[in-house]
Amino acid sequence: MNDQRRTRSHQKLSDYQDHNSFPAWATKDIEKMLQFNIMTGHANGTFSLYENTDRAQMAKIIAQFLEFWNTCRHLLDGRYLFMIESIKIKKQMEIF
Repeated sequence: MNDQRRTRSHQKLSDYQDHNSFPAWATKDIEKMLQFNIMTGHANGTFSLYENTDRAQMAKIIAQFLEFWNTCRHLLDGRYLFMIESIKIKKQMEIF
């Protein structure tokens, strides 16, 4: 898959009929999820932020995130990769 296509989407919050219901504190994070195709909303033009996520939807979100991560992790510099690995090790050792 093409890195550029995978990492960028042209969808914006304003593309969704229910975008006015998004809390201000969440808009940047929702925009990132849209930008990187991790979440895309519903075919009816809504994002349905306040609806429950079912198992199939969550599986798709996780799969999209893992695909994004595998495609883009080489873009992170060594500092971030070191931090991520440190967190994994600390969790395994139950430090936090």
